[in-house]
Amino acid sequence: MLTFKEQFAETKQVLANRNILLTVIGAGLINFSQTVGLWFLAPYVVFTMNQQDTLGAIIGVVPYITGWFGQLFFGYISDHIGRRRTLIFLSAWYAVCVFSLIFVSGISMLWVVLLMWGLGLNAVFPVYYAMLADHAPKASGSAMGLLLMLTFLGTLPASPLAGWMIDHFGGWGNAQGYLAGFIVGSVAALLAAVLQYFTRDSGGAKAAH
Repeated sequence: MLTFKEQFAETKQVLANRNILLTVIGAGLINFSQTVGLWFLAPYVVFTMNQQDTLGAIIGVVPYITGWFGQLFFGYISDHIGRRRTLIFLSAWYAVCVFSLIFVSGISMLWVVLLMWGLGLNAVFPVYYAMLADHAPKASGSAMGLLLMLTFLGTLPASPLAGWMIDHFGGWGNAQGYLAGFIVGSVAALLAAVLQYFTRDSGGAKAAH
């Protein structure tokens, strides 16, 4: 069993790996993007699109209809083309889908965007886990802990920031605040893609492809 000092040293060693550091920061940005994109869909649909409360209550789970397939598909893809390329693509997919929410003009179009987003919504996280396991096979516990920590920390600024934008741009009934939030969320996902560009796959992962 590791002592606290040994655990701290192991964590520092993990953070010294640029590929791990950039990946965990990217995961936090992706979760920020997801929070801004999904958590405010319900009031956006009810208050600005004048839909029933029932639809607002279920709209946030629509992406998970296709999410299971994305997890299987992109996990398989990452085994063959590499974690880095897959994560860059999925982060860009996030950015495009969240940005597309700005142009939604009806419920049918919203369903299409959310179902498309669902293909990458949860798929990104198994690939993040695999990326860290590849780069820190002997310290995967520390690496996963850092990943989950920054992933959940990504939600902390999302809610107050989005709430501030909603208030600043006219309140719950004004679409401008939500749209501003979607733009910020898409930029965060795009930044995650840029950070991932500066990583590389581990030698062991490359050999397996």
